[in-house]
Amino acid sequence: MRIVKHRLHEGINTIAHFGTLKLVYLDYQDKKLMGWFCETSGTEPDEYQVYIAVTGETVHDEFRYVTSTQTAYVGGYYVVHAFD
Repeated sequence: MRIVKHRLHEGINTIAHFGTLKLVYLDYQDKKLMGWFCETSGTEPDEYQVYIAVTGETVHDEFRYVTSTQTAYVGGYYVVHAFD
């Protein structure tokens, strides 16, 4: 098992990988939204989806809340929420 990092954006993010991923942390690094994931290696290709929503946005019931973060990089305080 290891921790890996992927850049994320608002909306749906699909990450192709081998094994399993689970988002554990969300934050801004160098003004870019990043997600830190726990990765368990495997031999089969898979995809992991993370949905990034803004406060007040309606998210489909299939997604489960994971974490949130805030930044002041975009001209005011801005909060995003991650669902998987």
